[in-house]
Amino acid sequence: MASLEAALDKLREERNALNIEIRRHQLRNMPLEVLSLIFTFTFRPYHAVPEPAPWSISAVCTRWRNTVISQPCFWTSFDIQFPHKGITTFRLETQLARSGTQPLKIQLLCEDNKYSARERSIIEILAQYSVRWKTMSLSGPASLYSDLQGRIRHLPLLRKLGVEMVHESREAPTLAIFYNAPLLQQVSANRSWVPYPFWGKISPLSMVLPWSQLLRYCGSNTWARHLYSTQQCRQPC
Repeated sequence: MASLEAALDKLREERNALNIEIRRHQLRNMPLEVLSLIFTFTFRPYHAVPEPAPWSISAVCTRWRNTVISQPCFWTSFDIQFPHKGITTFRLETQLARSGTQPLKIQLLCEDNKYSARERSIIEILAQYSVRWKTMSLSGPASLYSDLQGRIRHLPLLRKLGVEMVHESREAPTLAIFYNAPLLQQVSANRSWVPYPFWGKISPLSMVLPWSQLLRYCGSNTWARHLYSTQQCRQPC
């Protein structure tokens, strides 16, 4: 019994010594401003990891969690891939709530021509926050854009847009859902063009855009379709 008590006393001493060392550690006493600055280097483009940085950081300790959750700017980037990879509607809504009113940067990649009802619900949630989109990169089948059609009315913050639409039509479809974007300046549309008869991969695409305000446009298309796109009426057809 005495030996057991002695062992417990030794463990308590070691625990107390570790607690003292932790309290003295500079990282623990680091100002929140400096700690937050360090955290920014765990995000893209500085560091790309499978698990989004804010979720990883918030799982380290209470102080780090409180620091990350208290700052909406850490929750504004979304990298979503279909088929479903690590994203649920609950997690998406949680991150959107933590992002406050900050502009959003979204990258959405759909690898299949069809996707599940759960993944469609993610599209619906993102569309509800379209007024906060600042940067949007979309890649997927025509059905993806059909699901967005009618759910997007106004894109007041959108500045940069990338679109890759996979379709099998011999006629290049016209996409008009991104017209109402008063700050839009950069657009990329189906740059990886594969000409007919190899369509069915990334094919030409025409877009109704606020052309007069664009500073940069990149796209793969026939010359006639480029002219057709730029001559689209000011109001969506």
